[in-house]
Amino acid sequence: LSEDHRKLYEQIKKDYVAAIKGFDEDGNKLEGKAVIQHEVAVRIKLLQILNGFITLTDDFGKKYRVTLPWNAKLDALDIKVKKVLEDPEKNIIIWCRFRWEIETIYKIYKEHSVFLYGGMTDAKREENLVKWKNDPTCRIMIAHPKTARYGFTWLKATETIFFSGTEDYEDFAQCRDRNYRRGQTREVTETRIIAKNTIE
Repeated sequence: LSEDHRKLYEQIKKDYVAAIKGFDEDGNKLEGKAVIQHEVAVRIKLLQILNGFITLTDDFGKKYRVTLPWNAKLDALDIKVKKVLEDPEKNIIIWCRFRWEIETIYKIYKEHSVFLYGGMTDAKREENLVKWKNDPTCRIMIAHPKTARYGFTWLKATETIFFSGTEDYEDFAQCRDRNYRRGQTREVTETRIIAKNTIE
């Protein structure tokens, strides 16, 4: 993280410690479900910063997204992806928790990739799946764990990269199984990208 991002991260980390103890950012004691909801909200903010953006709320309650100009995880991903693409026999699945990540990564590798996340039209979803299956130039699938964890067999891919994930083990296990299933005859490599000195 850059110095400015580190300061923001450290402030939210303090809020997270307070959230675990049942307090909000202003020191007010929370009760019942509010404790869990607040802890989840602050933890998601921490993960967002690590992945290159943060969603904030203005004084009127409207949410807006701030894209951070520097991201070590994207740099690490780029090194890995470029190395894999050197081998024409290898293809990649990149798993992302947040839609913003999927959109950002897709823009970087647009000529080689398709994406899959919730909220897509059926037509666009089918178009992307057909391209992934039939187009040899399409070598990267960028997907959200909850959208693509069931019903897909992607033996075309020999690389799985977890850019970010959910806390749900079932998501993780099912994501792993998309290209590591019966019928896969090639070695599958799995990579997790995390940020040093953070809550990850």
